[in-house]
Amino acid sequence: MSSALKEIYGVSISKDQISRFTDTITSVVDNWLSRPLNPFYAFLYADCLYIPVTEDLESDKKAFYVIIGVDCKGMKDVLGIWCDKTESATFWTSVFEDLKKREIDDILYTTSDGVAGFKGSLETVFPKTKAQRCVVHLVRNLYKICPKKEVTKIIQRFKKIYASTSLELAQLELENFKEEFSSMPKVVEKVEEYMQYLEPLFEVPEEIRKAIYTSNSIESVNSALRKVTNGKGSFSSVNSVYKLLYLRVEELKEKWNKPIPNWNKISIQLAEIYGKRFIKYLDI
Repeated sequence: MSSALKEIYGVSISKDQISRFTDTITSVVDNWLSRPLNPFYAFLYADCLYIPVTEDLESDKKAFYVIIGVDCKGMKDVLGIWCDKTESATFWTSVFEDLKKREIDDILYTTSDGVAGFKGSLETVFPKTKAQRCVVHLVRNLYKICPKKEVTKIIQRFKKIYASTSLELAQLELENFKEEFSSMPKVVEKVEEYMQYLEPLFEVPEEIRKAIYTSNSIESVNSALRKVTNGKGSFSSVNSVYKLLYLRVEELKEKWNKPIPNWNKISIQLAEIYGKRFIKYLDI
């Protein structure tokens, strides 16, 4: 903890100070993890950090899910961090029920890596919310099966598909992709499989589409969180991870003083598409 505090805040403190600090921050973190949230979020992004934690004298990597929300004013915030300790089928149901308990009424879109249980649990707790697969994770999965010599070209051509301005153009780019890489049937098959996740993106205007599939918000946050967890060895408990991640999040939030890119245009488009479902939260 001492080295982490020095890395984040540039200060060194003694073991005595660490002990007092840890006692104080425990209740602060607990309150932060259970604090009331805004009633509405236009976009919600979920991603995972794997962090080693020691339990019963054994170190094991635990999955810590970070969720970021973008509210009705286009401002982003970390809504919480959840550790999937048991990898049970009910994990995501408990996460969404927690969000609902913390006063969220509605979410328009979610973006995730397709982790098991996410979509089904979302449909149970927030049935009107649309779930979208994270394009960054699709790209990463595609990368794994590409020949090294061709990987850059393949990823560039795949981007032409999902970054198209219409579904018709995306389908045309898909045909071009299939023709260009016909000698790589596994790659072509994977991209064809991905179309089921990409097609719904073209039902919305380009600005909303980019806000959904561009996971820069959570990617940059998770990158910053990894900087304070990587190379630190195994943490003594799940709670010690929560404390460190909380401190880093609070530091990052100091710079979040502007809406996400193109928010003015996005808010107009959301009002046109969703009407009162979106507009009623603007004056809250």
